Amino acid sequence: MRMTKNKPGKFLRYLIKVAGDDGGMAAAEAALILPLLMIFLVGVFEIGMGISSNQKTIRASQIVADLLSRERVVNGGDIAEAFEAARQAILPLDDSNLGIDVVSVEFEEDSSGNEQINTLWRETQNMNADAFVVNDMSGLGGPGEGALGVVVTYEYRPLFSSFMVGRIDMREVSFVRSRKSSVIIRQN
Repeated sequence: MRMTKNKPGKFLRYLIKVAGDDGGMAAAEAALILPLLMIFLVGVFEIGMGISSNQKTIRASQIVADLLSRERVVNGGDIAEAFEAARQAILPLDDSNLGIDVVSVEFEEDSSGNEQINTLWRETQNMNADAFVVNDMSGLGGPGEGALGVVVTYEYRPLFSSFMVGRIDMREVSFVRSRKSSVIIRQN
């Protein structure tokens, strides 16, 4: 029987072959890059949802302003319908985070010629009355004219990155004048 010994050159060739094999390298690279790609993908999704919710907030404020400016006199039902239209504009996002503040004003001049803004009526839902909207309406009309200010707020809560970003508060204001009269009056 003849015995053969392993030659040291054969083992060395095997080590060189294993060291040169890059089949496992692709798996290692994928394991390092995949989490980064997933974070990037989730980030792009969250940015898109944030932009979409901001556009929906803008649309909701414009819808309320448009619907209420079509009438000379509005009542509680008209206001409720406008608020419902705003909620529909926000969907499919969570409408419990939607706040609406509507204020109708009339402009007058005092005895010294300074502008006075009188609040005719105000309706607020799911938020505190916006303290700045009336002052922001200064200069939008002359004596005897009026305007309607609509403030819509929305709290966007990111789905995946809420632990890093938290909520994002959005606020949109629309100003409009009545289409049929100088002021918009509320009837009870």
